[in-house]
Amino acid sequence: MPPEFSTSVILLLSTLLLPTCAFIGAQDTCEFVLLFDHAYCPLPSRLLASDHPVIDLARDCDRLKEEMNNTYHKGGQIPKEHFYYHGNWDSVALESPQTHGELGLLYQYMPQIVGKLESSSIIFELGPSTYLAKSRAILDALQATGSHHWYVLVEYNQDIFFKMDELQQDYSLITFIIIRGAFDQVFPLAKELTHGRTAALLSFGSTFTNADKNVLHHRFQTWGSIASVVILGQDMPLEQQANQWHDNYHSRPMQNFIRDAFERADAMLGKTRFSDSIQLPCNYTSTSHTYKFQLNNDKEVEVFTSIKSNEATILDPLVHEPLVFRETLGADNTTMRTICPILEHVWPYHSTELSRAGHW
Repeated sequence: MPPEFSTSVILLLSTLLLPTCAFIGAQDTCEFVLLFDHAYCPLPSRLLASDHPVIDLARDCDRLKEEMNNTYHKGGQIPKEHFYYHGNWDSVALESPQTHGELGLLYQYMPQIVGKLESSSIIFELGPSTYLAKSRAILDALQATGSHHWYVLVEYNQDIFFKMDELQQDYSLITFIIIRGAFDQVFPLAKELTHGRTAALLSFGSTFTNADKNVLHHRFQTWGSIASVVILGQDMPLEQQANQWHDNYHSRPMQNFIRDAFERADAMLGKTRFSDSIQLPCNYTSTSHTYKFQLNNDKEVEVFTSIKSNEATILDPLVHEPLVFRETLGADNTTMRTICPILEHVWPYHSTELSRAGHW
Protein backbone atom coordinates (compact mmCIF):
# COMPACT_ATOMS: atom_id res chain seq x y z
CA MET A 1 0.00 0.00 0.00
CA PRO A 2 1.55 3.32 -1.06
CA PRO A 3 2.35 5.59 1.90
CA GLU A 4 0.60 8.52 0.28
CA PHE A 5 -2.69 6.73 0.82
CA SER A 6 -2.04 5.90 4.44
CA THR A 7 -4.92 4.04 6.01
CA SER A 8 -5.25 2.55 9.45
CA VAL A 9 -7.85 0.64 11.34
CA ILE A 10 -8.50 1.75 14.89
CA LEU A 11 -9.75 -0.77 17.39
CA LEU A 12 -11.71 0.77 20.22
CA LEU A 13 -13.14 -0.94 23.26
CA SER A 14 -16.04 0.44 25.25
CA THR A 15 -17.63 -0.54 28.53
CA LEU A 16 -20.63 -2.72 27.74
CA LEU A 17 -23.92 -1.13 28.70
CA LEU A 18 -27.11 -3.12 28.14
CA PRO A 19 -29.93 -0.72 27.30
CA THR A 20 -33.62 -1.35 27.80
CA CYS A 21 -36.04 -1.84 24.95
CA ALA A 22 -37.96 1.22 23.79
CA PHE A 23 -40.67 1.87 21.23
CA ILE A 24 -39.87 3.90 18.14
CA GLY A 25 -42.24 5.31 15.56
CA ALA A 26 -45.02 6.20 17.96
CA GLN A 27 -47.29 7.03 15.06
CA ASP A 28 -47.25 3.40 13.96
CA THR A 29 -49.10 0.43 15.37
CA CYS A 30 -46.41 -1.47 17.26
CA GLU A 31 -46.42 -5.15 17.98
CA PHE A 32 -43.93 -7.59 19.43
CA VAL A 33 -42.07 -9.44 16.70
CA LEU A 34 -39.79 -12.38 17.39
CA LEU A 35 -36.44 -11.43 15.83
CA PHE A 36 -34.20 -13.55 17.99
CA ASP A 37 -34.48 -16.94 19.65
CA HIS A 38 -34.63 -15.66 23.21
CA ALA A 39 -36.04 -12.14 23.26
CA TYR A 40 -38.84 -10.04 21.85
CA CYS A 41 -38.08 -6.57 20.54
CA PRO A 42 -40.96 -4.17 19.86
CA LEU A 43 -40.73 -2.68 16.37
CA PRO A 44 -43.28 -0.89 14.17
CA SER A 45 -44.83 -3.79 12.28
CA ARG A 46 -44.92 -1.97 8.94
CA LEU A 47 -41.11 -1.80 8.91
CA LEU A 48 -40.60 -5.55 8.87
CA ALA A 49 -40.36 -7.70 5.76
CA SER A 50 -40.24 -11.53 5.73
CA ASP A 51 -37.88 -13.42 8.03
CA HIS A 52 -34.97 -11.09 7.34
CA PRO A 53 -36.11 -7.55 8.10
CA VAL A 54 -35.47 -4.76 5.64
CA ILE A 55 -36.21 -1.56 7.55
CA ASP A 56 -36.52 1.88 5.97
CA LEU A 57 -36.03 4.85 8.31
CA ALA A 58 -34.89 7.33 5.65
CA ARG A 59 -36.57 10.72 5.59
CA ASP A 60 -39.53 10.89 3.26
CA CYS A 61 -39.36 12.46 -0.17
CA ASP A 62 -41.50 15.46 0.79
CA ARG A 63 -39.15 16.43 3.61
CA LEU A 64 -36.08 16.00 1.43
CA LYS A 65 -37.75 18.04 -1.30
CA GLU A 66 -38.40 20.84 1.19
CA GLU A 67 -34.78 20.81 2.35
CA MET A 68 -33.45 20.90 -1.20
CA ASN A 69 -35.79 23.78 -2.04
CA ASN A 70 -34.58 25.71 1.04
CA THR A 71 -30.97 25.07 0.07
CA TYR A 72 -31.62 26.49 -3.37
CA HIS A 73 -33.04 29.73 -1.95
CA LYS A 74 -30.59 30.19 0.93
CA GLY A 75 -27.42 28.41 -0.17
CA GLY A 76 -25.29 26.37 2.20
CA GLN A 77 -24.89 22.63 2.57
CA ILE A 78 -26.84 20.30 0.32
CA PRO A 79 -28.12 17.43 2.51
CA LYS A 80 -25.72 14.55 1.98
CA GLU A 81 -28.63 12.12 2.29
CA HIS A 82 -29.75 13.28 -1.14
CA PHE A 83 -26.55 11.95 -2.67
CA TYR A 84 -26.66 8.65 -0.82
CA TYR A 85 -30.37 8.16 -1.50
CA HIS A 86 -29.61 6.57 -4.83
CA GLY A 87 -26.81 6.58 -7.33
CA ASN A 88 -23.97 4.31 -8.38
CA TRP A 89 -21.53 4.55 -5.48
CA ASP A 90 -19.91 1.24 -6.55
CA SER A 91 -18.08 2.93 -9.41
CA VAL A 92 -16.69 5.55 -7.00
CA ALA A 93 -15.51 2.92 -4.52
CA LEU A 94 -13.82 0.89 -7.24
CA GLU A 95 -11.43 3.76 -7.96
CA SER A 96 -10.87 4.82 -4.34
CA PRO A 97 -7.33 4.28 -2.98
CA GLN A 98 -8.87 4.18 0.48
CA THR A 99 -11.00 1.17 -0.48
CA HIS A 100 -7.99 -0.81 -1.62
CA GLY A 101 -5.86 0.33 1.31
CA GLU A 102 -8.42 -0.75 3.88
CA LEU A 103 -9.05 -4.05 2.13
CA GLY A 104 -5.35 -4.79 2.37
CA LEU A 105 -5.35 -4.03 6.09
CA LEU A 106 -8.47 -6.10 6.69
CA TYR A 107 -6.95 -9.17 5.07
CA GLN A 108 -3.65 -8.59 6.87
CA TYR A 109 -5.25 -8.37 10.31
CA MET A 110 -8.29 -10.58 9.78
CA PRO A 111 -7.38 -13.17 12.47
CA GLN A 112 -7.19 -10.43 15.11
CA ILE A 113 -10.36 -8.75 13.87
CA VAL A 114 -12.42 -11.95 13.80
CA GLY A 115 -11.04 -12.86 17.21
CA LYS A 116 -12.58 -9.64 18.55
CA LEU A 117 -15.89 -10.21 16.72
CA GLU A 118 -16.47 -13.88 17.50
CA SER A 119 -17.94 -13.20 20.93
CA SER A 120 -20.46 -10.69 19.54
CA SER A 121 -23.90 -12.10 18.77
CA ILE A 122 -24.90 -9.04 16.76
CA ILE A 123 -22.61 -6.95 14.53
CA PHE A 124 -23.49 -3.55 13.08
CA GLU A 125 -21.71 -2.20 10.01
CA LEU A 126 -22.35 1.50 9.46
CA GLY A 127 -22.05 2.76 5.89
CA PRO A 128 -21.04 -0.41 4.03
CA SER A 129 -22.15 1.22 0.74
CA THR A 130 -23.43 -1.07 -1.99
CA TYR A 131 -19.92 -2.10 -3.04
CA LEU A 132 -19.62 -4.46 -0.04
CA ALA A 133 -16.05 -5.59 -0.76
CA LYS A 134 -14.91 -4.84 2.80
CA SER A 135 -18.15 -6.24 4.20
CA ARG A 136 -17.65 -9.50 2.34
CA ALA A 137 -14.07 -9.80 3.58
CA ILE A 138 -15.42 -9.72 7.15
CA LEU A 139 -18.38 -11.97 6.34
CA ASP A 140 -16.17 -14.60 4.67
CA ALA A 141 -14.08 -14.81 7.83
CA LEU A 142 -17.13 -14.94 10.13
CA GLN A 143 -18.75 -17.68 8.03
CA ALA A 144 -15.56 -19.73 8.31
CA THR A 145 -15.82 -19.75 12.12
CA GLY A 146 -18.93 -21.93 11.92
CA SER A 147 -20.84 -19.76 14.39
CA HIS A 148 -24.11 -17.93 13.85
CA HIS A 149 -24.16 -14.12 13.93
CA TRP A 150 -26.71 -11.40 13.30
CA TYR A 151 -25.24 -8.83 10.91
CA VAL A 152 -26.94 -5.44 10.59
CA LEU A 153 -26.12 -3.27 7.57
CA VAL A 154 -26.92 0.42 8.13
CA GLU A 155 -26.83 2.27 4.82
CA TYR A 156 -28.66 5.23 3.23
CA ASN A 157 -28.43 4.15 -0.41
CA GLN A 158 -31.71 2.43 -1.28
CA ASP A 159 -29.88 0.01 -3.58
CA ILE A 160 -28.69 -1.82 -0.45
CA PHE A 161 -32.13 -3.47 -0.36
CA PHE A 162 -31.30 -5.44 -3.48
CA LYS A 163 -28.28 -7.01 -1.77
CA MET A 164 -30.28 -8.97 0.82
CA ASP A 165 -31.00 -12.09 -1.24
CA GLU A 166 -27.45 -12.57 -2.49
CA LEU A 167 -25.97 -12.01 0.97
CA GLN A 168 -28.33 -14.46 2.64
CA GLN A 169 -27.62 -17.02 -0.08
CA ASP A 170 -23.84 -16.67 0.22
CA TYR A 171 -23.66 -16.70 4.04
CA SER A 172 -25.89 -19.41 5.48
CA LEU A 173 -24.62 -18.98 9.06
CA ILE A 174 -25.29 -15.24 9.15
CA THR A 175 -28.73 -13.66 9.43
CA PHE A 176 -28.93 -10.16 7.97
CA ILE A 177 -30.98 -7.12 8.86
CA ILE A 178 -30.80 -4.11 6.54
CA ILE A 179 -31.69 -0.70 7.96
CA ARG A 180 -31.83 2.25 5.60
CA GLY A 181 -31.22 5.53 7.38
CA ALA A 182 -28.64 7.93 8.80
CA PHE A 183 -26.38 6.62 11.59
CA ASP A 184 -27.70 8.83 14.36
CA GLN A 185 -31.27 8.26 13.22
CA VAL A 186 -30.87 4.47 13.41
CA PHE A 187 -29.40 4.41 16.91
CA PRO A 188 -32.70 4.04 18.89
CA LEU A 189 -33.48 0.94 16.86
CA ALA A 190 -29.95 -0.37 17.39
CA LYS A 191 -30.48 -0.03 21.16
CA GLU A 192 -33.49 -2.30 20.91
CA LEU A 193 -31.69 -4.91 18.86
CA THR A 194 -28.72 -5.06 21.23
CA HIS A 195 -30.78 -5.50 24.37
CA GLY A 196 -29.28 -8.44 26.27
CA ARG A 197 -26.68 -9.16 23.59
CA THR A 198 -23.00 -8.52 23.05
CA ALA A 199 -22.66 -6.11 20.13
CA ALA A 200 -19.84 -5.02 17.84
CA LEU A 201 -19.63 -1.96 15.59
CA LEU A 202 -17.74 -1.77 12.29
CA SER A 203 -17.31 1.22 10.01
CA PHE A 204 -14.72 1.68 7.30
CA GLY A 205 -13.71 4.39 4.86
CA SER A 206 -13.65 7.14 7.53
CA THR A 207 -17.45 6.85 7.43
CA PHE A 208 -18.21 6.86 11.16
CA THR A 209 -15.80 9.74 11.84
CA ASN A 210 -17.02 11.87 8.92
CA ALA A 211 -18.62 14.47 11.17
CA ASP A 212 -17.78 17.64 13.06
CA LYS A 213 -16.70 17.47 16.69
CA ASN A 214 -20.12 17.89 18.30
CA VAL A 215 -21.77 15.27 16.10
CA LEU A 216 -18.86 12.89 16.57
CA HIS A 217 -19.00 13.34 20.35
CA HIS A 218 -22.68 12.38 20.35
CA ARG A 219 -22.01 9.46 18.00
CA PHE A 220 -19.28 8.03 20.21
CA GLN A 221 -21.49 8.38 23.29
CA THR A 222 -24.51 6.69 21.72
CA TRP A 223 -23.08 3.91 19.58
CA GLY A 224 -20.19 3.44 21.97
CA SER A 225 -22.64 2.76 24.80
CA ILE A 226 -24.04 -0.39 23.16
CA ALA A 227 -20.90 -1.91 21.65
CA SER A 228 -18.23 -3.94 23.41
CA VAL A 229 -15.97 -3.78 20.34
CA VAL A 230 -15.69 -0.93 17.83
CA ILE A 231 -13.47 -1.23 14.75
CA LEU A 232 -13.15 1.92 12.67
CA GLY A 233 -11.31 2.61 9.45
CA GLN A 234 -9.68 6.04 9.59
CA ASP A 235 -7.42 7.73 7.07
CA MET A 236 -4.28 9.26 8.48
CA PRO A 237 -3.23 12.44 6.65
CA LEU A 238 0.19 13.39 5.40
CA GLU A 239 1.20 17.01 4.87
CA GLN A 240 1.40 16.55 1.11
CA GLN A 241 -1.94 14.75 0.88
CA ALA A 242 -4.29 17.68 0.27
CA ASN A 243 -3.81 17.69 -3.49
CA GLN A 244 -4.15 13.92 -3.56
CA TRP A 245 -7.52 14.06 -1.80
CA HIS A 246 -8.60 16.70 -4.28
CA ASP A 247 -7.55 14.60 -7.28
CA ASN A 248 -9.17 11.51 -5.80
CA TYR A 249 -12.49 13.30 -5.31
CA HIS A 250 -12.42 14.54 -8.88
CA SER A 251 -12.38 11.12 -10.45
CA ARG A 252 -14.80 10.68 -13.33
CA PRO A 253 -17.13 8.36 -11.33
CA MET A 254 -17.31 10.91 -8.50
CA GLN A 255 -18.12 13.76 -10.89
CA ASN A 256 -20.85 11.63 -12.47
CA PHE A 257 -22.18 10.72 -9.04
CA ILE A 258 -22.66 14.39 -8.13
CA ARG A 259 -24.11 15.38 -11.49
CA ASP A 260 -26.61 12.51 -11.30
CA ALA A 261 -27.67 13.78 -7.86
CA PHE A 262 -28.18 17.28 -9.26
CA GLU A 263 -30.39 15.89 -12.02
CA ARG A 264 -32.42 13.90 -9.48
CA ALA A 265 -32.88 17.09 -7.44
CA ASP A 266 -34.22 18.96 -10.46
CA ALA A 267 -36.57 16.09 -11.29
CA MET A 268 -37.82 16.07 -7.69
CA LEU A 269 -38.38 19.85 -7.65
CA GLY A 270 -39.77 19.98 -11.18
CA LYS A 271 -37.46 22.89 -12.05
CA THR A 272 -33.89 23.42 -13.25
CA ARG A 273 -32.12 24.51 -10.08
CA PHE A 274 -29.01 22.40 -9.60
CA SER A 275 -28.04 20.67 -12.84
CA ASP A 276 -26.94 23.92 -14.53
CA SER A 277 -24.77 25.03 -11.60
CA ILE A 278 -21.21 26.29 -12.11
CA GLN A 279 -18.42 24.56 -10.25
CA LEU A 280 -16.28 26.82 -8.05
CA PRO A 281 -12.84 26.13 -6.55
CA CYS A 282 -13.08 23.44 -3.88
CA ASN A 283 -12.24 23.83 -0.21
CA TYR A 284 -9.75 21.13 0.71
CA THR A 285 -6.99 20.35 3.15
CA SER A 286 -5.01 17.26 4.05
CA THR A 287 -7.96 16.12 6.16
CA SER A 288 -11.10 17.23 4.32
CA HIS A 289 -12.65 18.07 0.98
CA THR A 290 -15.74 20.07 -0.04
CA TYR A 291 -17.13 20.75 -3.50
CA LYS A 292 -18.55 24.23 -4.13
CA PHE A 293 -21.02 25.28 -6.82
CA GLN A 294 -22.80 28.48 -7.81
CA LEU A 295 -26.48 28.04 -8.60
CA ASN A 296 -28.44 29.90 -11.26
CA ASN A 297 -29.74 32.30 -8.59
CA ASP A 298 -26.12 33.18 -7.62
CA LYS A 299 -26.36 31.31 -4.31
CA GLU A 300 -23.34 29.20 -3.41
CA VAL A 301 -23.74 25.67 -2.13
CA GLU A 302 -21.32 23.22 -0.56
CA VAL A 303 -21.57 19.68 -1.78
CA PHE A 304 -20.44 16.38 -0.33
CA THR A 305 -18.32 17.70 2.51
CA SER A 306 -16.05 14.87 3.61
CA ILE A 307 -13.85 14.86 6.70
CA LYS A 308 -11.35 12.22 5.71
CA SER A 309 -9.39 12.27 8.93
CA ASN A 310 -10.51 13.24 12.39
CA GLU A 311 -7.44 12.13 14.31
CA ALA A 312 -7.35 15.21 16.54
CA THR A 313 -11.02 14.88 17.43
CA ILE A 314 -11.11 11.15 18.02
CA LEU A 315 -8.15 11.40 20.37
CA ASP A 316 -9.87 14.07 22.46
CA PRO A 317 -11.04 12.28 25.63
CA LEU A 318 -14.02 14.63 25.84
CA VAL A 319 -15.18 13.18 22.53
CA HIS A 320 -14.50 9.48 22.82
CA GLU A 321 -15.15 8.85 26.53
CA PRO A 322 -15.76 6.28 27.83
CA LEU A 323 -14.08 4.59 24.88
CA VAL A 324 -10.40 3.88 25.34
CA PHE A 325 -7.92 3.16 22.56
CA ARG A 326 -6.53 -0.24 23.40
CA GLU A 327 -5.05 -1.48 20.15
CA THR A 328 -4.18 -0.13 16.73
CA LEU A 329 -4.01 -2.07 13.50
CA GLY A 330 -1.89 -0.59 10.77
CA ALA A 331 1.02 -1.25 8.47
CA ASP A 332 4.49 0.11 9.25
CA ASN A 333 4.17 2.78 6.57
CA THR A 334 1.13 4.38 8.19
CA THR A 335 1.29 7.42 10.45
CA MET A 336 -0.88 5.76 13.08
CA ARG A 337 2.07 4.90 15.28
CA THR A 338 2.96 8.53 15.90
CA ILE A 339 -0.44 10.20 15.62
CA CYS A 340 -2.48 7.72 17.66
CA PRO A 341 -0.28 6.16 20.36
CA ILE A 342 -1.73 3.15 22.14
CA LEU A 343 -3.11 4.10 25.54
CA GLU A 344 -2.06 1.46 28.06
CA HIS A 345 -4.41 2.45 30.88
CA VAL A 346 -7.94 1.14 31.25
CA TRP A 347 -10.87 3.50 31.75
CA PRO A 348 -11.15 3.70 35.55
CA TYR A 349 -14.93 3.65 35.94
CA HIS A 350 -17.62 1.07 35.37
CA SER A 351 -20.49 2.30 33.20
CA THR A 352 -22.82 2.76 36.18
CA GLU A 353 -20.18 4.83 37.98
CA LEU A 354 -19.77 6.94 34.85
CA SER A 355 -23.49 7.56 34.83
CA ARG A 356 -23.56 8.67 38.45
CA ALA A 357 -20.49 10.84 37.96
CA GLY A 358 -22.20 12.65 35.10
CA HIS A 359 -19.69 11.50 32.48
CA TRP A 360 -22.10 9.35 30.48
